[in-house]
Amino acid sequence: ITVLDETELVDGVVTRIVEERESLDGELYEVSRNFFATCRETGDVWYFGEDVDFYEDGQIVDHHGSWRAGLDGAQPGIQMPSVPLIGAGYFQELAPAEALDFAEIVSVTEALTVPAGSFTNVLRVLEGSAIETTSVGEKWYLRGIGLAKDEELELVEVTAPDCQPDATTLCLNDGRFKVE
Repeated sequence: ITVLDETELVDGVVTRIVEERESLDGELYEVSRNFFATCRETGDVWYFGEDVDFYEDGQIVDHHGSWRAGLDGAQPGIQMPSVPLIGAGYFQELAPAEALDFAEIVSVTEALTVPAGSFTNVLRVLEGSAIETTSVGEKWYLRGIGLAKDEELELVEVTAPDCQPDATTLCLNDGRFKVE
């Protein structure tokens, strides 16, 4: 999973692209480009859709699960509320023809160790789908970083962006925030 230095306008909103690549038996199986935006007023992270490519023998064979807010009745969903409340539920994907995924916050005090380190006060959610009703999973999120663990996937590295302080630039939180 990689946060790209790319944006795309989806349903009138500038979104950041997060790319996910999945391999199966050493072969590229799926590439999805997910579209996210953060609400300036609330801090909630919104999910505006995804372009999905499935591969067989190096060739794209399907786009199942692709959707975009503003098309075919799809609306943006909340990926992560800025104020996580235990027991709060929300739709992450609202694309009636393709994806109706939802999540429920079950803890904000988990401890988690992944290859990137050990963390406390980790947020844990349960996820499911109104379309694929047997699909239930857990995810763990780190404040200020994002997804840390998703079933068998684990955060391996956190790379802070480069920030060089000078007469007009201040770097905060180990260079993660830049004020000019």
